[in-house]
Amino acid sequence: MKSITSWRRTVALALLFSFVPAVTAQTATPAGQTAGDIRALIPGADRNGSKAKLHQELMWNDVVKTGPTGRMRLGFRDGSFLSVGNATELKVAQHDENTQQTSLELNYGRVRSQVSSITRAGGKFEVKTPTAVAGVIGTDFEVVFLNGVTTVNVFSGAVVVTSLLGAMASVTVGAGQSVTVSATGEIGPLSAANLALAVDILPEAAPGAAVTATAAVTPITSVGSLSTLAGIGAIAGAAGTVGSTTDSKGSTSTSTPSPGR
Repeated sequence: MKSITSWRRTVALALLFSFVPAVTAQTATPAGQTAGDIRALIPGADRNGSKAKLHQELMWNDVVKTGPTGRMRLGFRDGSFLSVGNATELKVAQHDENTQQTSLELNYGRVRSQVSSITRAGGKFEVKTPTAVAGVIGTDFEVVFLNGVTTVNVFSGAVVVTSLLGAMASVTVGAGQSVTVSATGEIGPLSAANLALAVDILPEAAPGAAVTATAAVTPITSVGSLSTLAGIGAIAGAAGTVGSTTDSKGSTSTSTPSPGR
């Protein structure tokens, strides 16, 4: 009788633990895993290695990549927007609109962020590169990572830029200012940002709209202050900038966009 009871207990425990992996797998996935979607698109862009599509959903840990002429506008669930320039690779590591926790990883290229106001304690919106992290609260800013150098340009609000190498120093960059972090983690002096050469903001496409290429995309240049970085497109009437495209392998090509576009 005791052997039968023991056998039943063994079977019951085996059945109980057989469900544990499934429960663990379900709870391991973070709540609100959807980060946002693609709001505008110029052909020449990928999502997770496949051709990106307009209005396609973005998930945590998605990687978006643009080629020499590709560009994207990403919309996040908290109302923030991200303009991804050409020749750029970005990972959406985290975006939780409930806790207001957003972390993006810029492997190379340039992105411009328009961040919704963060009101929750512990909330953050940060863009990381291999050499620095830019953290903001309700602002408009751009992060460029080319040839090992991080450049942060602030259009409104303020950004705290922290080096991830060396002494891990920090500096606050105000509206209209620019700063660089070298490949060895050294933070350069604050300088005036040339806002007319920033990444422009793609207009949002209507639901069901066809994807079409726009007239011209000014290529990005090598590293330096924003005054030496040709913008992607142009804002505030800036035009006719000569630039050289730098890809992830370090090869470059020059181009001169036609005036007035």
